[in-house]
Amino acid sequence: MTRIVYTYRTSSGTSDGKSSALVRIATGIVSAIVLVASAFLGLIIFLAVLGLLAVVGTIMAVKFWLFRRRIESTLKRGTAQPPRDSGYIDAEYEERDER
Repeated sequence: MTRIVYTYRTSSGTSDGKSSALVRIATGIVSAIVLVASAFLGLIIFLAVLGLLAVVGTIMAVKFWLFRRRIESTLKRGTAQPPRDSGYIDAEYEERDER
């Protein structure tokens, strides 16, 4: 029976798992830069979505305000606008028994 032993090397080139101080400092700096960049990007996306919601909300508020104003002016005048031609006929009917 043959026994095979594998030895792995780390990025620092040593097999005991210890890395040099320079490698640890560089890794820490790169990790901090990536963390700050991802937080900044997340903040930018959040603010863009928040701004979009604010614009849509403002547009909807103005539309509802104008609609309410038009309804109130119609009620004050006591006249209704003529119905638009929608292609439907509004009618009433009654059923009779045929004898």
